Amino acid sequence: MTPPGFVLPDMLPATAEIFLLGMACIVLVVDVYLPERFRRFTCQLSQASLARGRRCSCSRCSPTRG
Repeated sequence: MTPPGFVLPDMLPATAEIFLLGMACIVLVVDVYLPERFRRFTCQLSQASLARGRRCSCSRCSPTRG
């Protein structure tokens, strides 16, 4: 329960950074446990994370239609 007068911070502008931080942790853990022959998957996962983070940040800054 939030106390009266307390306003929760708006986390919407930071969603891309939060997503990238989480994915960086996942990529590092996956990289530790994958055998050497599957290292290409780590690279693909990193690139997919960056693409999704870019899409997430670009969707926040696009002008609204209306």
